[in-house]
Amino acid sequence: MKSSFCLVGSFALVVCLTSGGNADAAAVSPNCSALSSSPIFQVVNASTKASLLTSSKDQAGSAPTTLFSASQTSATGLVGAHRMYNASSKDYFWTISSNEVASAAKNYGYVDQGISFFVSSAAATCTQPVYRFQSGAMHRFAVSQADQNALKDSGWKSEGIVFYGGLPPMPTGNLPGWTLVYSNDFNSPLDFKNAWGYYDGTVSGANPDTSYWSKDHLTVADGILNLNGYVDSKVPAKYQGRVTTGGLGLWTLRDEKGQIGQKYGKWEMLVRIDQCPDVKYAWLLWPASGNWPSGGEVDFAEDGGGNRASTGATIHYANASGKDAILPQDSFPNPASPGFFSSWHVIGVEWTAAQIRYTLDGQYWGTPKTTHLPPGPMVFVMQTEGLLGPTKVTLGSGQCSAQIGWVVQYKP
Repeated sequence: MKSSFCLVGSFALVVCLTSGGNADAAAVSPNCSALSSSPIFQVVNASTKASLLTSSKDQAGSAPTTLFSASQTSATGLVGAHRMYNASSKDYFWTISSNEVASAAKNYGYVDQGISFFVSSAAATCTQPVYRFQSGAMHRFAVSQADQNALKDSGWKSEGIVFYGGLPPMPTGNLPGWTLVYSNDFNSPLDFKNAWGYYDGTVSGANPDTSYWSKDHLTVADGILNLNGYVDSKVPAKYQGRVTTGGLGLWTLRDEKGQIGQKYGKWEMLVRIDQCPDVKYAWLLWPASGNWPSGGEVDFAEDGGGNRASTGATIHYANASGKDAILPQDSFPNPASPGFFSSWHVIGVEWTAAQIRYTLDGQYWGTPKTTHLPPGPMVFVMQTEGLLGPTKVTLGSGQCSAQIGWVVQYKP
C-alpha cells in the first residue's frame, strides 16, 4: 500500500511525500524468531514532542512500554527500517522505502541516520501492523487500536501501515510480587507429558449438538500455537458437518511438590482470534480436582462468536444446592471497533486470596466484587468451541481459528 504524509517546513510551507507501506523488493516470509527478538520502545520528548523508537531501555526510561518487536540484525524476510531526522523540526520518522529515504533527504531536509532495526514488509502470522501518524511537522507511531484512537482524537492524521513489526515478546523473569513458574513461546512442539493435556471428542458441559474437539486441530508453526476451527471430514460420522476445534490446558504441569494446578497466581497470554459466528473462545481457570462447579471456574475472557468487538469474564461457583451459579458478567465492550480481539492482545488474570482482577495489555479492566473465589488449585485452559449445528455452519471449506503467541504463569 502507499500513503502520503505532509511536513510543515521552516517557512510554513506544507510539503507532502508519498511513502510505500512495503519494501521495494517482493516480500519474503519473515524469520519470526528473529523478528520477535528485540522489543522496540517509543519515547516522546516532552519539550520537542519528537518521537523516538529505540531498543535501548536506558533511552526508554524507567517504565518502558513495548510498541512492537524487531530484529537488531538482518534475517530472512526482514528489511531495514531507516531512521530519518530533521534538525529544523527535531522530527524523527522511520521508513523501509528507499524512495522515501531519498526523497526526504533530497527535498525536505532529512538526514538518513541509518538502519535502526529490521522488520517485515508484509503481514504474516507472527507480525502486527505498525501505523505512522502525522501532526504538523511531527510523527508518531502506534500499534494498538486504543493508541491509534487516542492519536486520532488528539488531531493526529494516520498515514497508514508503514511496516510490520514482531509480536510483543514473551516476558522473562519474575515480576514484583510474582515468581515465574512456567512460560511457553511455542518454538517447539507441545509437551503433552510435562505440561499440556488436550481436548479430544466431546467434553462434559459443552453443547453436544455443536461442539467437537480434536488434537489434530492443535498445530504449532513459526512460534505460534494455532487452535484451528473448521469442518473436519475425518471426525466420526455423527459429528460430521459441525466445526471441530481445539482445546488444551496445563493438566500435566506439576509444581515442586508434584501437584497439578495452582492456588493463586497470575496468568497472561498473547492471543488473537478470527471473526466468525461459528466459533466461540474461552480462556479460563478450571479446577485441578475436576470437581465442577464446587471447584469453581474463572473465565477471564470469552465470547459467543461474531465480530470480536468485545470480551467478557465470568466466575462460576456452586450455590447452596450445589448447582452451578454465576456472577453477573464483567465485560470489556469495544462496540466501535469490530475486530478488536482479532488483533493481537495480551489477556490475563490475577488471583489472590483477596480478589480476582482481569487484565488487558497490561492494564486492569475488571475486578468482580465477590466472595465466591475458587476454593482450591486451578489449571490454565485455552479452548475454542463450535457454536452452530451442521445445517447452520457458515465457514464452508474455510477456517475460524485462534492464534496464541505465548503464555506465562506466575505464583505469588
